[in-house]
Amino acid sequence: MDSIGKIASIFLAVILLFFAPLLLMEERKDLMLENYVLEKTDYLVEHIRSNGYLSPRMYYQYQQELNRTGMLYEIEMEHEKAVYYPEEQSEKLIKHYKNVYEDDILFTVLEQNQTYQMGRGDFFFMKVTSKSKSMASKLRSYFFISKSELPTIQVELGGRIRDEIS
Repeated sequence: MDSIGKIASIFLAVILLFFAPLLLMEERKDLMLENYVLEKTDYLVEHIRSNGYLSPRMYYQYQQELNRTGMLYEIEMEHEKAVYYPEEQSEKLIKHYKNVYEDDILFTVLEQNQTYQMGRGDFFFMKVTSKSKSMASKLRSYFFISKSELPTIQVELGGRIRDEIS
């Protein structure tokens, strides 16, 4: 019985001496990665909101900055465009929003190699989610046998377009 206790205590010591610090170090690395992605995404979104456009150069530069992390990301963009319709039997205009999603935005930016323009008062939102697992999430799922498929990094930013460049 005494040898089983010694083996259990050695196993526990190995876990506490090696696994716990490794997991904490990897969790801290994930936090730094998330802050990096947040900073780069915030810069892009604020530039878009300030100027009212997304150029191919801006998007390629943003992609390069995300690629430096070594992880894969899913980028979702949404532009809520203000559209005015005349009210029936009145001269008033009713304001509605038409949503334009990343497929149409990226078609303009990447395939047509043109600047995607937005108008003052429109809304722009961007969501970045990591598709690949980090080392910390792999360690957590391996040792804690968790089947959680939560993304390691998830950043959501956006707001109203403040200005537009003509």
